[in-house]
Amino acid sequence: MPQQHQQHSQPTPPMSLTLSHTLEILAHMSKLDFSPRDFMYTFFSSNHAECIYRCRLMKNGSGEKQNKSILKNYGNLIKSSEVGLQFWETFILNEASAIVNGQDVVRGAYPKGAYVSSNQIPSDFFSESSEARRTEKIKDGMPFLHSLISQKISMSLKHKASKPDSPFVKPNDNSSRRTSINPKTPKTPESAVTRRNSLNPTEPSVKGDEEDEVLSLANLVYVKSTPSEVADHKAQEVPVAICAMIAYQCNRRCNAVPLQNGLMVLAGGVSCRVNEYLQCFGLTTQVFHAVLDAMEHLRISQEAQLMEVFKVNQKLLPLLCFDNVDIHLRIHNSRIDLSSRLFHGTWGFYTVFRAALLASCDAEALSLAVFVEAMKNSDQKPVMIDSFAPRAGESVHFEAVIKAQLALALVEHVKHLPKGPSPQDLPPLAVAPPKIDPIEFHTPNIHFLRMMDAPDSSADGVSQVLDQVMTQIGMQKEQYAENLLVAGGDVGSNQLVKSLRGKLHPPIDSIEGLSWVLSVFGPAHTTWNFAEAVWALHWGNSNDGEDRGAWRSSFELGGDYSKPVVQQDFNSIMRSIQIVHKANLVFIIR
Repeated sequence: MPQQHQQHSQPTPPMSLTLSHTLEILAHMSKLDFSPRDFMYTFFSSNHAECIYRCRLMKNGSGEKQNKSILKNYGNLIKSSEVGLQFWETFILNEASAIVNGQDVVRGAYPKGAYVSSNQIPSDFFSESSEARRTEKIKDGMPFLHSLISQKISMSLKHKASKPDSPFVKPNDNSSRRTSINPKTPKTPESAVTRRNSLNPTEPSVKGDEEDEVLSLANLVYVKSTPSEVADHKAQEVPVAICAMIAYQCNRRCNAVPLQNGLMVLAGGVSCRVNEYLQCFGLTTQVFHAVLDAMEHLRISQEAQLMEVFKVNQKLLPLLCFDNVDIHLRIHNSRIDLSSRLFHGTWGFYTVFRAALLASCDAEALSLAVFVEAMKNSDQKPVMIDSFAPRAGESVHFEAVIKAQLALALVEHVKHLPKGPSPQDLPPLAVAPPKIDPIEFHTPNIHFLRMMDAPDSSADGVSQVLDQVMTQIGMQKEQYAENLLVAGGDVGSNQLVKSLRGKLHPPIDSIEGLSWVLSVFGPAHTTWNFAEAVWALHWGNSNDGEDRGAWRSSFELGGDYSKPVVQQDFNSIMRSIQIVHKANLVFIIR
């Protein structure tokens, strides 16, 4: 038995040289009645030349791994008891406080520093590059505090996302549409989706079309963010906002972010009471007149830039877009001289055409004389019914649109179809139709106009709007009337321009006749009016139990059945049409 036990016994692993030397040192320290704590205290705090010489390599930052292991293991020993844990947390808090107190945002004038004068605020203060610069100033000036808050929020959001009982937000039609566009989101089986150009291989592709198409879709209708997108946004923005609040409370001259927030909440219609509440936390600047001064400076700078645009000799002057706006000024504590009132005015902007687009056009073809002659000839041209009938190419494209919509509905709802195939067994499908005359995405050159106290709800109001626009751009009407003005507005504005021409007929001259004004329908208003008409046409009669209008589908999908969406709610109309249309496609597939 002893021999058998000796055969099965495992050999003792060899002791490392470092551990062997450590044990020898501990044995020698025991003979000297000298504890390891006393040794470390004396070794690190003594000013003896030998001790300082032995610590020289630790001062240059070398041995990061060993240093981290020493501190971590030493902390674990101290935290073994309640008293030690409290001592360790207090010690770490003091060290962290010293680091935070030693870091601060760079002082000085913007953009080198964090101070922005309300009388010298740059015109690109709200651009993406300026916002990124302000964020970098906060991160570089307070890296420790920013990292600490960021790690806490990221860990909390990650913990919430991993909970099985967390509320699940059902993706809407836009998020599912975005799923099929964005390849990073594994919602749609890859085997069931082909490239967007599969229906038309010869179609030219646009650089960055997938991301830009999502952005353009978000500008048309409300696109609800997914939970992961909301979490990422919080993890990025909340630490910066908190650090900016603390920096402003410590130094009132670090006002770049609070001034930005103050301008945004003022433009967003936040009441004075809420603004004062936000000022207490450092979210907005406490000097309210600084916000007003900054807004006035931005207005003057914008008007100067707008006038410079029209000093350039261009083939075609910028496009004017305008619309009526109603602002309700609500006063909480009304008085005789101060009460709530409703402001009816007009707001608009100019869009400068791209130089590349104008370079491809002939200057004579864009002249006012050619336009007037073309309008005169078109007035005498007979209207043919076949001009409104779809052609062969349009019919093919319409067929491709329907097939793509059916394919997208099948890919998204194949799991819920009775006796349907698995998503992996679906053949390659094209979920998007071919594009029609794709336009290259670019950043528009937009110049905003000042709010005008002239409602465009009447012919006289439209005339006043044109006069005030001429005043803001620094041009005389006689000078402007030598060129073509393309003005985009709603249906009412176009009718009022036509009515104004009728009132001034016969005109005294071409200026009063407004022959130089081409009023066109804006795409948003055109889509709005068309969608509202289609929705109202298919709504039906909800009081009739046998009626099969769209109100039934709206009610089954959680909407209201008593009456359609109000005409002024553009987003609700578009969302209702999309949801009902998607439900009809799924019903057809079944």
